[in-house]
Amino acid sequence: MGKKKTEKINPGLCSLSQLCGLIKEYIVPFEDVAEFIEDKMYARCLSGECSKAIQELTRLADFFERMPDKNEENCRDLAKVYILIGEVHQYVRQFPESIDWFKKAAVVFDRYAAPYHNLATSYAEMGDSENAIRCLEQEIALEPGNYFSILRLVDLYEQEGKFDTAEEYL
Repeated sequence: MGKKKTEKINPGLCSLSQLCGLIKEYIVPFEDVAEFIEDKMYARCLSGECSKAIQELTRLADFFERMPDKNEENCRDLAKVYILIGEVHQYVRQFPESIDWFKKAAVVFDRYAAPYHNLATSYAEMGDSENAIRCLEQEIALEPGNYFSILRLVDLYEQEGKFDTAEEYL
């Protein structure tokens, strides 16, 4: 019966609130609608409703936080929601707030490279090269093949005058 119920749902036609509700009611798994949630989140931001997007995503995070007996997938989903909230804060240039959310994501799912990438971006935007470098190093340790991040790291090393270290990464 649950399968038939989900077949009738078109996530593209749902609002951000509806999508979050479907997850909280255990009708669809987060992963099945994650891209739609991200699209709806950015649409809200583009229309000047970033705070409403944050409210919806925070309620979704609360749902995952209160979930009893979380498994690895639930923790990863919670980390992704935290990252989305952090990205909204980044979008409106609230970098300290974004850092708080990205750090939470890194704690919840410590083998996930994305929080470190986003942390590096926020730190770099704030002019904190030392922490940006540290985060990129952690991201690369978790995901060694990410050449974009390696190039960002090399740029930061060069800005800091650490040419030997930059060369090692290349």
